[in-house]
Amino acid sequence: MLSFMKTALFQNIPNLDEGFFATHLFPMQIDKQEILFLQGDEGHHLYVLESGSLEIYVEHEQRRLVLGHQFAGEVVGELELVHPDHHRTASVRALEPCFLWRISRESFLTIVHAYPEILLRIARMLAERLQQADRKLSYFAFLDARLRIANLLLDMEKNFGVKNSADGSTHIAWRTSQQRMAEMIGLNRESVSRTLTEFVRLGWIKLDGRTVIIQNQEELERLVSQSMLIAKGRLWHTDMAQLMFTDDKENDRLE
Repeated sequence: MLSFMKTALFQNIPNLDEGFFATHLFPMQIDKQEILFLQGDEGHHLYVLESGSLEIYVEHEQRRLVLGHQFAGEVVGELELVHPDHHRTASVRALEPCFLWRISRESFLTIVHAYPEILLRIARMLAERLQQADRKLSYFAFLDARLRIANLLLDMEKNFGVKNSADGSTHIAWRTSQQRMAEMIGLNRESVSRTLTEFVRLGWIKLDGRTVIIQNQEELERLVSQSMLIAKGRLWHTDMAQLMFTDDKENDRLE
Protein backbone atom coordinates (compact mmCIF):
# COMPACT_ATOMS: atom_id res chain seq x y z
CA MET A 1 0.00 0.00 0.00
CA LEU A 2 1.29 3.46 -0.88
CA SER A 3 2.00 5.52 2.23
CA PHE A 4 -0.55 8.27 1.57
CA MET A 5 -3.32 5.66 1.51
CA LYS A 6 -2.90 5.27 5.28
CA THR A 7 -3.82 8.89 6.03
CA ALA A 8 -7.25 9.88 7.36
CA LEU A 9 -8.31 11.39 4.03
CA PHE A 10 -7.92 8.15 2.05
CA GLN A 11 -7.96 5.32 4.58
CA ASN A 12 -10.72 2.68 4.33
CA ILE A 13 -12.33 4.10 1.20
CA PRO A 14 -13.92 1.16 -0.69
CA ASN A 15 -12.49 0.07 -4.05
CA LEU A 16 -9.68 2.59 -3.94
CA ASP A 17 -7.40 2.44 -6.99
CA GLU A 18 -3.85 3.14 -5.80
CA GLY A 19 -2.62 3.59 -9.36
CA PHE A 20 -5.21 6.29 -9.98
CA PHE A 21 -4.11 8.24 -6.92
CA ALA A 22 -0.42 7.81 -7.68
CA THR A 23 -0.88 9.92 -10.81
CA HIS A 24 -2.43 12.80 -8.86
CA LEU A 25 -0.33 13.05 -5.68
CA PHE A 26 3.25 14.30 -5.68
CA PRO A 27 5.64 13.93 -2.73
CA MET A 28 7.50 16.86 -1.20
CA GLN A 29 9.52 17.62 1.91
CA ILE A 30 10.00 20.82 3.89
CA ASP A 31 12.43 21.56 6.70
CA LYS A 32 11.74 22.80 10.20
CA GLN A 33 10.64 26.47 10.18
CA GLU A 34 10.18 26.41 6.38
CA ILE A 35 7.09 28.21 5.06
CA LEU A 36 4.64 26.04 3.11
CA PHE A 37 2.62 29.06 1.95
CA LEU A 38 1.87 32.61 3.10
CA GLN A 39 -1.36 34.46 3.78
CA GLY A 40 -2.45 36.17 0.56
CA ASP A 41 -0.73 33.70 -1.77
CA GLU A 42 -2.84 32.17 -4.50
CA GLY A 43 -3.83 28.66 -3.48
CA HIS A 44 -3.57 26.07 -6.23
CA HIS A 45 -2.79 22.97 -4.13
CA LEU A 46 -3.83 21.15 -1.00
CA TYR A 47 -1.38 19.10 1.03
CA VAL A 48 -1.72 15.79 2.85
CA LEU A 49 0.69 15.66 5.78
CA GLU A 50 2.22 12.20 6.13
CA SER A 51 4.72 13.01 8.88
CA GLY A 52 5.65 16.03 10.96
CA SER A 53 3.54 18.93 12.21
CA LEU A 54 2.46 22.30 10.83
CA GLU A 55 1.42 25.60 12.40
CA ILE A 56 -1.36 27.71 10.87
CA TYR A 57 -1.14 31.40 11.71
CA VAL A 58 -1.90 34.98 10.68
CA GLU A 59 0.27 38.05 11.23
CA HIS A 60 -0.57 41.73 11.58
CA GLU A 61 1.78 44.55 12.54
CA GLN A 62 4.45 42.08 13.69
CA ARG A 63 2.01 40.19 15.91
CA ARG A 64 1.24 36.55 15.27
CA LEU A 65 -1.92 34.64 16.12
CA VAL A 66 -1.76 30.86 15.87
CA LEU A 67 -5.04 29.53 14.51
CA GLY A 68 -4.25 25.84 14.81
CA HIS A 69 -1.94 22.93 14.11
CA GLN A 70 -2.00 20.04 11.69
CA PHE A 71 -0.47 16.67 12.45
CA ALA A 72 0.41 13.50 10.56
CA GLY A 73 -2.50 12.22 8.47
CA GLU A 74 -4.24 15.60 8.22
CA VAL A 75 -4.82 18.02 5.36
CA VAL A 76 -4.00 21.70 4.91
CA GLY A 77 -4.80 24.17 2.13
CA GLU A 78 -8.10 22.63 1.09
CA LEU A 79 -10.26 25.72 1.71
CA GLU A 80 -8.89 27.70 -1.23
CA LEU A 81 -9.63 24.82 -3.60
CA VAL A 82 -13.36 24.97 -2.88
CA HIS A 83 -13.82 28.71 -2.22
CA PRO A 84 -14.31 31.26 -5.04
CA ASP A 85 -11.50 33.40 -3.60
CA HIS A 86 -8.39 31.27 -4.09
CA HIS A 87 -6.10 33.41 -1.93
CA ARG A 88 -4.70 31.84 1.23
CA THR A 89 -6.45 33.06 4.37
CA ALA A 90 -3.52 32.14 6.63
CA SER A 91 0.14 31.16 6.54
CA VAL A 92 1.50 27.69 7.27
CA ARG A 93 4.98 26.73 8.44
CA ALA A 94 6.68 23.52 9.54
CA LEU A 95 7.37 22.99 13.23
CA GLU A 96 9.63 20.05 12.39
CA PRO A 97 10.75 18.31 9.18
CA CYS A 98 7.62 17.31 7.24
CA PHE A 99 6.81 14.90 4.44
CA LEU A 100 3.72 15.85 2.43
CA TRP A 101 1.75 14.90 -0.67
CA ARG A 102 0.75 17.80 -2.94
CA ILE A 103 -2.52 17.72 -4.91
CA SER A 104 -3.39 20.35 -7.54
CA ARG A 105 -6.86 21.84 -7.88
CA GLU A 106 -7.41 19.97 -11.15
CA SER A 107 -6.37 16.66 -9.59
CA PHE A 108 -8.51 17.34 -6.53
CA LEU A 109 -11.61 17.84 -8.68
CA THR A 110 -10.84 14.64 -10.58
CA ILE A 111 -10.38 12.72 -7.33
CA VAL A 112 -13.59 13.89 -5.64
CA HIS A 113 -15.56 13.21 -8.82
CA ALA A 114 -14.32 9.60 -8.74
CA TYR A 115 -14.55 9.25 -4.95
CA PRO A 116 -17.25 11.58 -3.52
CA GLU A 117 -16.62 10.29 0.01
CA ILE A 118 -13.36 12.24 0.04
CA LEU A 119 -15.31 15.47 -0.36
CA LEU A 120 -17.40 14.53 2.68
CA ARG A 121 -14.22 13.99 4.67
CA ILE A 122 -12.95 17.39 3.59
CA ALA A 123 -16.25 18.93 4.72
CA ARG A 124 -15.84 17.28 8.11
CA MET A 125 -12.33 18.73 8.45
CA LEU A 126 -13.61 22.20 7.59
CA ALA A 127 -16.40 21.85 10.15
CA GLU A 128 -13.86 20.94 12.83
CA ARG A 129 -11.77 23.99 11.91
CA LEU A 130 -14.86 26.20 12.22
CA GLN A 131 -15.65 24.73 15.63
CA GLN A 132 -12.13 25.45 16.85
CA ALA A 133 -12.30 28.99 15.46
CA ASP A 134 -15.55 29.56 17.36
CA ARG A 135 -13.91 28.40 20.60
CA LYS A 136 -10.94 30.69 20.03
CA LEU A 137 -13.26 33.66 19.47
CA SER A 138 -14.99 32.80 22.75
CA TYR A 139 -11.61 32.81 24.49
CA PHE A 140 -10.87 36.30 23.21
CA ALA A 141 -14.32 37.71 23.90
CA PHE A 142 -15.05 36.34 27.36
CA LEU A 143 -11.91 35.14 29.16
CA ASP A 144 -9.12 36.88 31.04
CA ALA A 145 -5.50 35.71 30.89
CA ARG A 146 -5.80 33.15 33.72
CA LEU A 147 -8.86 31.52 32.17
CA ARG A 148 -7.36 31.47 28.68
CA ILE A 149 -4.20 29.77 29.93
CA ALA A 150 -6.07 27.31 32.14
CA ASN A 151 -8.30 26.35 29.20
CA LEU A 152 -5.28 25.96 26.92
CA LEU A 153 -3.57 23.68 29.46
CA LEU A 154 -6.72 21.54 29.66
CA ASP A 155 -6.92 21.46 25.87
CA MET A 156 -3.31 20.25 25.76
CA GLU A 157 -4.10 17.65 28.42
CA LYS A 158 -7.02 16.35 26.35
CA ASN A 159 -4.98 16.08 23.15
CA PHE A 160 -1.52 15.16 24.41
CA GLY A 161 -1.87 14.10 28.04
CA VAL A 162 -0.12 10.96 29.29
CA LYS A 163 -1.14 9.87 32.78
CA ASN A 164 1.45 8.91 35.38
CA SER A 165 -0.16 6.11 37.38
CA ALA A 166 2.39 6.51 40.17
CA ASP A 167 1.45 10.02 41.27
CA GLY A 168 -1.66 10.82 39.21
CA SER A 169 -0.03 13.69 37.33
CA THR A 170 -0.39 14.20 33.58
CA HIS A 171 2.62 14.72 31.33
CA ILE A 172 1.82 16.86 28.27
CA ALA A 173 3.61 15.02 25.46
CA TRP A 174 3.80 18.12 23.27
CA ARG A 175 6.72 20.42 23.92
CA THR A 176 5.95 24.03 23.17
CA SER A 177 7.16 27.47 24.19
CA GLN A 178 5.66 30.27 26.21
CA GLN A 179 5.78 32.45 23.10
CA ARG A 180 3.78 29.94 21.07
CA MET A 181 1.27 29.50 23.88
CA ALA A 182 0.83 33.28 23.93
CA GLU A 183 0.29 33.34 20.17
CA MET A 184 -2.35 30.60 20.45
CA ILE A 185 -4.56 32.55 22.85
CA GLY A 186 -3.92 36.19 21.97
CA LEU A 187 -1.69 37.15 24.91
CA ASN A 188 1.84 38.43 25.29
CA ARG A 189 4.64 36.21 26.53
CA GLU A 190 4.92 38.08 29.82
CA SER A 191 1.29 37.34 30.72
CA VAL A 192 1.78 33.66 29.98
CA SER A 193 4.99 33.50 32.02
CA ARG A 194 3.41 35.29 34.97
CA THR A 195 0.33 33.04 34.99
CA LEU A 196 2.30 29.81 34.59
CA THR A 197 4.51 30.88 37.50
CA GLU A 198 1.37 31.44 39.57
CA PHE A 199 0.03 28.00 38.67
CA VAL A 200 3.38 26.45 39.65
CA ARG A 201 3.29 28.26 43.00
CA LEU A 202 -0.24 26.95 43.61
CA GLY A 203 0.93 23.41 42.88
CA TRP A 204 -1.36 22.99 39.88
CA ILE A 205 1.39 22.43 37.32
CA LYS A 206 5.12 21.78 37.08
CA LEU A 207 7.41 22.99 34.29
CA ASP A 208 10.26 20.85 33.03
CA GLY A 209 11.93 22.87 30.29
CA ARG A 210 9.25 23.15 27.61
CA THR A 211 7.20 20.31 29.00
CA VAL A 212 4.16 20.95 31.19
CA ILE A 213 3.16 18.47 33.88
CA ILE A 214 -0.33 18.95 35.29
CA GLN A 215 -0.33 18.06 38.97
CA ASN A 216 -3.81 19.23 40.00
CA GLN A 217 -6.21 19.02 37.07
CA GLU A 218 -9.20 19.38 39.37
CA GLU A 219 -8.18 22.91 40.34
CA LEU A 220 -7.72 23.92 36.70
CA GLU A 221 -11.16 22.52 35.89
CA ARG A 222 -12.65 24.34 38.88
CA LEU A 223 -11.13 27.59 37.66
CA VAL A 224 -12.65 27.24 34.18
CA SER A 225 -16.00 25.89 35.38
CA GLN A 226 -17.50 29.36 34.93
CA SER A 227 -16.88 28.99 31.17
CA MET A 228 -18.25 25.49 30.57
CA LEU A 229 -19.87 26.55 27.29
CA ILE A 230 -16.42 26.69 25.69
CA ALA A 231 -14.81 24.01 27.84
CA LYS A 232 -16.61 21.40 25.74
CA GLY A 233 -15.08 19.96 22.60
CA ARG A 234 -11.46 20.14 23.70
CA LEU A 235 -10.33 17.53 21.17
CA TRP A 236 -8.67 19.59 18.44
CA HIS A 237 -8.97 16.99 15.69
CA THR A 238 -11.12 13.87 15.72
CA ASP A 239 -8.50 11.68 14.05
CA MET A 240 -5.35 13.36 15.33
CA ALA A 241 -2.45 11.29 16.53
CA GLN A 242 -0.80 12.20 19.81
CA LEU A 243 2.63 13.26 18.64
CA MET A 244 5.46 15.22 20.20
CA PHE A 245 7.80 17.54 18.37
CA THR A 246 10.88 19.39 19.56
CA ASP A 247 11.70 23.07 19.19
CA ASP A 248 15.21 23.99 20.28
CA LYS A 249 15.05 27.78 20.32
CA GLU A 250 16.72 28.66 23.61
CA ASN A 251 14.77 31.88 24.18
CA ASP A 252 11.45 30.04 23.93
CA ARG A 253 11.97 27.85 26.98
CA LEU A 254 8.94 27.29 29.17
CA GLU A 255 11.05 27.64 32.29
